Amino acid sequence: MVRKRKRISSSTDDEEGNDKHWHVSRRVPVAFIASGLIYCLAQIGTFGWYASQLNIRVGNLETAQVQLNPQLEKTQIQFSNQGERLTRLEEKMGTIQFGVTDLKADLKGMSQTLSSLLGKSIK
Repeated sequence: MVRKRKRISSSTDDEEGNDKHWHVSRRVPVAFIASGLIYCLAQIGTFGWYASQLNIRVGNLETAQVQLNPQLEKTQIQFSNQGERLTRLEEKMGTIQFGVTDLKADLKGMSQTLSSLLGKSIK
């Protein structure tokens, strides 16, 4: 009778442990691992570059905003004064219109007076 020998495993984990955890065997090529690492580093570098460019753009916008802020305040003050100026112009236009109406009435009266004077002297 021949006895069968038990197979001796070189792994320290039992077979159930191998199924539960990630592991890398020698069957995975080194080039695949290296290319994965290079890809990850490239992605991290690209993200860093994008973040630094975004930081520069935000800084430029903040500088422009600080420079434009006094002009904006000046413009807002000018616009707030527009209502007052328009009211004053309307009042002036009303007085001018009233003055023109008075001048018309005076001219009509003068015209009638002149025509009556000229009419009496011509007759």
